[in-house]
Amino acid sequence: IARKRDPWSLETLILSMDINLAYGDIVGAVENLEVLLRRTPRQRDQWREILRILASEPETSQVVYETLEEDRNKVGVLADLAGSGMDPFALMQAVNKLEVSALFEQDPALVAQITNPIVQRQDYDAAYQVWAALSGAGLKIADPVSLEDDFPPPFGWEFRSSAVGYAGRQKPGIVGEVYGRRSGILARQLRVLPPGFYQLRVDAPQLSDSAEIWSRCTEGPPLVEVEDTSNSVSTQKFGVSENCPAQWLEVRAKANVNAQTRSFAIDAITISEADR
Repeated sequence: IARKRDPWSLETLILSMDINLAYGDIVGAVENLEVLLRRTPRQRDQWREILRILASEPETSQVVYETLEEDRNKVGVLADLAGSGMDPFALMQAVNKLEVSALFEQDPALVAQITNPIVQRQDYDAAYQVWAALSGAGLKIADPVSLEDDFPPPFGWEFRSSAVGYAGRQKPGIVGEVYGRRSGILARQLRVLPPGFYQLRVDAPQLSDSAEIWSRCTEGPPLVEVEDTSNSVSTQKFGVSENCPAQWLEVRAKANVNAQTRSFAIDAITISEADR
């Protein structure tokens, strides 16, 4: 009845999708879900969850991979599968079956959409495996990603522009401005340092009173802070415990009393092993 009244109404699409699923017509269900994702963005989470379930079941996953047409829906399914706990090998198989490897080369920012859900569930080894495969980094988890390496976040550097200021890459290092009204993150990188003792070195000809460098556990206060580089170079030792499986290395804006805009420049940030 709904189809006769208006074959393109939302009611018809939803009913058709339900019928598709009831009769095992996965192709029809996926086609209707893609239309619903376009037409009802407020219900996106509901439609994506159905796609995720279909893509995670062995009996239906291949049909989903072959039927999905829109790139944003392919990336969305991969992000949802990553967040649900799919192991890295199976996730990369899904990337290959969806034929989206070129998307990550064209737009490296998409790598974080797949990696961040794994980081959020604190499976850092799996997150790094997926990140390294998608970004083509070819690095081991203990290998540092320097300011010179143009790899995407979260294990590469993420640069922000917000009400606290902005930061951007330059060679060598980072430059930006702090607006002085409030503190906050300007740039950051996720590291996975094993338990031990380390030294943070900051080479910054222009940093005092505008920005500071933190290394902190993903959940918790800073392990070490560098805010004074009046001699252009500053080093601080810190320790990482077994309860700190991953760390954020952050460049943070500092608020100042007069809320003045100030610039900063950082040539290099390095972390190396240190004696106790």
